[in-house]
Amino acid sequence: MTNIEAGKIGVSSETIVAVDGFSLCATLYFPPEGGIKKGIVLTGALAMSMRFYADCATWLAQQGYTVVTFDLCGMGASRPAQFVKILRGFEGDFVTWADHDFSAVVLWMCGRYPAVQ
Repeated sequence: MTNIEAGKIGVSSETIVAVDGFSLCATLYFPPEGGIKKGIVLTGALAMSMRFYADCATWLAQQGYTVVTFDLCGMGASRPAQFVKILRGFEGDFVTWADHDFSAVVLWMCGRYPAVQ
């Protein structure tokens, strides 16, 4: 859902599919129409939800940047229902997060906003 008013930033919830088919939950923050400078992929620290970075992403969008925040697979909103209480048995590591998750979000951002690379 997109919520944008004159002079205010827009925010939308997105789903980005990683190379391994895993669905990542993301939030896109964007400046008012026509004010985009560059794109920023803001990835979180381990065990930190993308919500933690909402104020930073909002401020960056107010400065004219398009920002996407996301939860790594197994973290926050990208955690599968069967692993809500514990991640035992979940297949995820630094290589997966870098090669699959982060690269998928960068490619998604470049594909959606080719002019802001």
